[in-house]
Amino acid sequence: MQGAEYSIKEERVKLTEQIQSTLPHVNFRWAHVDQIKKEHQEQTIQIPVYLNKQRTNLLSSVNIPTYGVPSYVWYQRGVALLAWNNE
Repeated sequence: MQGAEYSIKEERVKLTEQIQSTLPHVNFRWAHVDQIKKEHQEQTIQIPVYLNKQRTNLLSSVNIPTYGVPSYVWYQRGVALLAWNNE
C-alpha cells in the first residue's frame, strides 16, 4: 500500500508518513451496494488498486472508511493499493 498503512492494533487503514507499507494477506469480496451501505455507515473513500507500483494498470478500486480524515487528504497523499510487489 502506498500513502497509508494497515494498523493491526487498530484493525484499520490509516495514514502514515511512510511512502509504502506492506499489508497482511487480504481477501476481497464482491458485495451488493445495498449490503455495503448497511454494513458501513461511516464516510468512505474510494482508493485505486493498481497492478504494481508503476500505476500503469488500474485493476479496480475499493472503499475504505476515512475515520474522520477529510477525503481530500487521502487523495493528496496518493493512497493506493498495489496488487503485485515486483521488488
